[in-house]
Amino acid sequence: SPTLVDMCRAAMFAWNKPSTFDEKAVAKFLKNEHKAAFADLIPELAALAEWTPASIDAVVHSYVERTGVGMGK
Repeated sequence: SPTLVDMCRAAMFAWNKPSTFDEKAVAKFLKNEHKAAFADLIPELAALAEWTPASIDAVVHSYVERTGVGMGK
């Protein structure tokens, strides 16, 4: 069974920014409408006083309600 160190190594992607991206995956999954949503959300997220799951969730849900975009779209 995996050790705690093994599990930490496997989870490092969550804390380390990738140095490159798979261009085919980017083209397949990141569409123009997604780019617009991220452009709208970045300033709102940057303005958060605390980065907690609850505060991030509140910003995203507020955006979804304002714009009518479904979660996961």
